[in-house]
Amino acid sequence: MTTIKDIDSFVTGIAPRELSEAWDNDGVMLCGDTDAQVKKALVCLEVNLDAVKRASEIGASLIVTHHPFIFKPLKNVRGEYFSQIELLMKNGISVLSYHTRFDKAKGGVNDILAQTIGLCNVTEHAEFLRVGELDREMSGEEFAKYIREKLGCGTMKAYFDKSAKIKRVSVCGGAGKDFLADAAGVSDAYVSADLSHNTFIDAKDMGISIFDAGHYFTENPAVYRLADILKSEFNEISFETYDVGSPYFTI
Repeated sequence: MTTIKDIDSFVTGIAPRELSEAWDNDGVMLCGDTDAQVKKALVCLEVNLDAVKRASEIGASLIVTHHPFIFKPLKNVRGEYFSQIELLMKNGISVLSYHTRFDKAKGGVNDILAQTIGLCNVTEHAEFLRVGELDREMSGEEFAKYIREKLGCGTMKAYFDKSAKIKRVSVCGGAGKDFLADAAGVSDAYVSADLSHNTFIDAKDMGISIFDAGHYFTENPAVYRLADILKSEFNEISFETYDVGSPYFTI
């Protein structure tokens, strides 16, 4: 019999709690009994009402996410968040979340992002960053098209000099503006998300090309890898992935 505690202990083994940022909140998010048996589970980027409904439809007793179900201290529980908690508790569904520790972990979000865009000779840099090489040199426009195809992100914000040649690339899934300087020291281009106005100004000054491919698009590939890891370890449990989709669209 596999329990919620067993699953949490396993993920903690591959993504140790000490890797979590001090400001982060993850691990056991919602659970009445960590010794409860798990037969079916849903794996997704984050909890939303549609994901909870899907978990209840398939009879899952657990949802495993990357983004924390509870991130900041709660001041109230209202609206859709109330509906999520109500449906989770009504159906006895627990939630486990693994955030910045799974970003940093070997085989985690940033390694998966590097693999998804086809980087080779990948190394870790400054905890969050992964740095690797393309199989050929590209212009900024070629690389932007390449990233759109690999991540399915449609439009993106970018800065690159028209004469720039890109071969060595740094990546960081999710909000990575704080690591621009680290990326500039070791690569021709940086792929991340949630990059601010000033980040693009700084990139120009530092002489590095940068591409904001979107938070969802840079992290969601990790959902499928995490599900595969869990399936391999707990083959008696039925794990289903659920695509929560991007919270925004471009018009």
